[in-house]
Amino acid sequence: MRAVFLDRDGVISENLADHVKSWEEFRFIPGALDALRWLHQAGFRTFVVTNQAIVNRGVVSAQVVEDIHARMLAQVVQHGGFIDDICYCPHDYHENCECRKPQPGMLTQLAARCPAHHIAANLIEAAEWILYQEGTVPTLHERNGSLARVAGAPWYAALSLGG
Repeated sequence: MRAVFLDRDGVISENLADHVKSWEEFRFIPGALDALRWLHQAGFRTFVVTNQAIVNRGVVSAQVVEDIHARMLAQVVQHGGFIDDICYCPHDYHENCECRKPQPGMLTQLAARCPAHHIAANLIEAAEWILYQEGTVPTLHERNGSLARVAGAPWYAALSLGG
């Protein structure tokens, strides 16, 4: 199974200085819907892992973030893509949680929720994480071939579990 883990803000949607606080403020980055469709057609499992500290800061409720995600998922499907699951961290920096990126907590949460995708047994031990900064996205993993550049994505994290 091949999987890609993407951030939401700045990768799939525009990253606003004062945060995305409603569906009305959510805007897909140009090319993101095409990239998500390509990933789905290429057989990648696609997951979103996103820090959303605005929940614990009291700016928006968890329900608002979940509504944004539900609407985002619907738009992705409408454009031929698919996101297998979304995991978000509601904690602020000072809370020192295990789920806020770059900590691995959201990955272990996804592994617990997605055992059918064979992630659970291999996620931490067998996964090779590759983080690319903008402009340095040559290939995902030489052994498993290359992953086309995710259009408009300033960074992404990708996981390959063979195949």
